[in-house]
Amino acid sequence: MATVLYIEDNLANRKLVQLLIARRSDLELISAETGREGLCLAQTYLPDIILLDISLPDIQGDQVLKQLRDNSQTSKIPVIAISGDGIEETRLRFPEFQAYLEKPVDIQMFYDTIDALLDKVA
Repeated sequence: MATVLYIEDNLANRKLVQLLIARRSDLELISAETGREGLCLAQTYLPDIILLDISLPDIQGDQVLKQLRDNSQTSKIPVIAISGDGIEETRLRFPEFQAYLEKPVDIQMFYDTIDALLDKVA
């Protein structure tokens, strides 16, 4: 079973991803409301994939990603940006993410992206 960590401050978005992950018996979800909490959970659980909102209340997503990459335990975990900002300029500002999904999330693209990254780490 693969573990997915979702770092997102919006409750409705967390619930949607929780429902999507619950449809899959091969995935388990852990979620965090803040960047700091997400960093702690990433170090504790070493998830297979991290879904990361770019706009968090305490630490911006790109800074969370930098801290994940600077930590030897979490540096290789694939991280998918999830953002309500679908502007191409925003995507280009964050090339370090393995993928970039827009909100509202396209369900098939969500699953395809997760599956593709899990195939790479398997």
